[in-house]
Amino acid sequence: MDSNGAGQLTIVDVQKGFSVSRKPSNKAEGLIMHLTQNIVALKAPNEALGRGHILQIYNMDQKKKLKHVELSENIVYWKWVNTSKLAIVTNSSVYHVNIDDESSKEVKILDRAGGLVESPTTQIIGYCLEPAEKWSALFAISTPDQGKTINGHIQLYLIEGGRQQFLEGHACTFGKAYIHNETFQSTLFCFVEKKAGEATAKVHINEISAAPEGITKHKKNTEIAYDPSFPSDFPISLVVAEKYGLLYIITKYGFLFVYEMIRLGFFEKLVVGVRATPRLARTASAPSG
Repeated sequence: MDSNGAGQLTIVDVQKGFSVSRKPSNKAEGLIMHLTQNIVALKAPNEALGRGHILQIYNMDQKKKLKHVELSENIVYWKWVNTSKLAIVTNSSVYHVNIDDESSKEVKILDRAGGLVESPTTQIIGYCLEPAEKWSALFAISTPDQGKTINGHIQLYLIEGGRQQFLEGHACTFGKAYIHNETFQSTLFCFVEKKAGEATAKVHINEISAAPEGITKHKKNTEIAYDPSFPSDFPISLVVAEKYGLLYIITKYGFLFVYEMIRLGFFEKLVVGVRATPRLARTASAPSG
């Protein structure tokens, strides 16, 4: 807010010496910046319907509105999945908004199902899109006991075929890496599985693209060893480092696990110094230290 208490949009451009620009914004509830461009997406209450959100996307350099989307449901999660598409997750569905085609409407990709159906004990924590845009995955956490136990849910969805698979896990990602040799690049789906009632969790790396002729698809898994001082820890983000063939896993309590993806060898566990606390996990007792 400004000095008069009015709503204000503040943008800090880290690529221009942390320059700050401020614009009036009386109704916006949230905003998200584009990955590479000076483009901002805003969401505000859909007052005309009395429910849901309005999404607007602006190119700040061109002073141009790129998109206006009216929804009858709330946006509960959003993310730029690439430089062209903003993914929005509502109470019941996932949509893609393509800013490269200004005349196109939002496209529904999937309906939330299984353990990802909207409920007071479920929180969406991530969404990812495979580079060729054939696959997507939505992931969430839920608690059956007011935060003492945090279960994970992954909805893996084949966009072209409209088929889906449900996995018990907290987080996942897609990525590319040179697994078989130095010239053939594979598309991988990586996730951390933890089944309800089990004490251990496993890192999985599965090749979802076709392997070179005569070679079996890459499929590896290994147990992830959390710090015993943090028994309730779980992953919240996975990142594939294509250049190095590594998988980075960041956990709720601020640990960074690094895995080599060919043999799924464990490289190192680092404390990154930041504890991420998804809403449903905040009620869980956190070990001291």
